[in-house]
Amino acid sequence: MTDFVHLHNHTTYSFLDGYGTPKQFLDRVEEIGHTAVSITDHGNIWSHIPFHNAAKDRDIKVIPGIEFYIVEDAHEKVRKYFHITVLAKNQTGLENIHRLVTYSNMEGFYYKPRIDFNSLLHHSEGLIVLSGCMGAGVLLNILEDSRYADKYLTTFKRQFTNDFYIEVSPQHRVQAEINKIIDLAEGYDIPWVSTSDTHFPKAEDHEAEDLMLCVGMNKQHDDPDRMV
Repeated sequence: MTDFVHLHNHTTYSFLDGYGTPKQFLDRVEEIGHTAVSITDHGNIWSHIPFHNAAKDRDIKVIPGIEFYIVEDAHEKVRKYFHITVLAKNQTGLENIHRLVTYSNMEGFYYKPRIDFNSLLHHSEGLIVLSGCMGAGVLLNILEDSRYADKYLTTFKRQFTNDFYIEVSPQHRVQAEINKIIDLAEGYDIPWVSTSDTHFPKAEDHEAEDLMLCVGMNKQHDDPDRMV
């Protein structure tokens, strides 16, 4: 399936979460015959220039993006945050990602560089927004609370017109859960997109990435309650 594009990917610049350099990701994309790939590291855009440089002599389109830490109000000092996937569809979108990254570090930083829903809506031009994976929290809240769904799904649908998508990924491991997310998207007449939420370029990298996660979470590898 060469026309599939991975839109949710984490490199080594997603510190202690992603494994693999931009070059290694592009090598893998080239190997499997895909023609485009997106970069969505956690809370930063440090991989953008290395990705761009590594892609110069390849027939691969690099879509710059980020997985933002997002909260209700970035000026409140609360540690609970969600994730949301944001892609630039043009130069204006890329500039707005830069503005939001600056905002997340200069005004919203509290343990993590955070934006809020209002700042994202204020800098929405040129952006494509995916709702994020289930573990990210936005979808979870939407599924559990219809008021949350009405507030955010209708707002994002209106603000981003044809550039807001419900994200479905392998993290939704139960078919009933996947069906529930797709039903939600169809109920609000919002298109959905399939992503892999990739954290390493090759299957054989999984063990190294898994050990790195343990370091990041300060967990033993055999802890049955840790994230895998």
